[in-house]
Amino acid sequence: MTRTMLLRGLLGLLLTLPQGYAPVLAQDDKELRAERSEAHKARSEERKQRNQDLSDATRELRDHARELEAAYKPEAQEIDTAYRLEEVRLRAEGAERVARAETEFQKEFAGAMFTQGAEPDAQRLQALEANARAYGERLFALKRQTVEETHRARMQAEADKDRLRDALDQKVLARAAELGLTRDYAPILARPIGGELTRQEEQWNQREEKEVAKITERNAKLLAPYRNGQRLREWERTNAEEDFRLQWEEDAERQAITAQHSVYGMLLQPAQGEAAGQAFMERATELAEQERLIQIRYQQIRQENTIKRREEKKRILAP
Repeated sequence: MTRTMLLRGLLGLLLTLPQGYAPVLAQDDKELRAERSEAHKARSEERKQRNQDLSDATRELRDHARELEAAYKPEAQEIDTAYRLEEVRLRAEGAERVARAETEFQKEFAGAMFTQGAEPDAQRLQALEANARAYGERLFALKRQTVEETHRARMQAEADKDRLRDALDQKVLARAAELGLTRDYAPILARPIGGELTRQEEQWNQREEKEVAKITERNAKLLAPYRNGQRLREWERTNAEEDFRLQWEEDAERQAITAQHSVYGMLLQPAQGEAAGQAFMERATELAEQERLIQIRYQQIRQENTIKRREEKKRILAP
């Protein structure tokens, strides 16, 4: 169809319309624009009010959390003070047990060292090593008893404080729900006026969909510490128990070598003779190497744990 034919067709159509129809179309279009404009203003006001309500709710929640935190601290300090007093008592009792054991061993070892007879021969040296190892095990057990008692007291104190924290988190989350910060927000969408959406209304709707997604994300980040707090604290206590166990596994391996090593420190005297001194030095060097290898192995385990825990903590804290 040529342009001329198209124009003729349109002209013929206009001639067939009733008189006064064109002004009616213009009037309808004007009314639609006015209606759309009013709807846009209403949506804008609703969005403005929503943003203000969210801002007020967030501020109120943070104020509420600070008030709860202020009330929590004195209770936590009471728990810490009680634990420190218990720790002092347990350490004093443990020090008394160790002191008595050390005195007993020194007497036994001195008697074995200075038994009438000449220099330490291989058989006597083995006996001294065995004696030192047995003493080291007894002393280690006494020290571990004290440390385990204080560790249990500390972990109990941490668990008591964590229960207070758990209650605090639940109160904050309850307040967040009251303030509407835990609900899903519906987008403020433009509705078709005149049968369809304008381009501007379509763009508005697209922006609103993105905006409510951002609101949900912001609220999730705001509440994540309170939602994940209990799980994080339980995880940290589990790690503390694992670290304690690992430390004592290392100490148990090293103390046996340290006890034997101490024998050679006592025997490495000029009066023992050059040949004996050389043999003692070689044995002391072997023990020192074994102790160093143990230290390296456990250091690797701790470094690996640090890397793994860093990633695991991120997963726990994720909104």
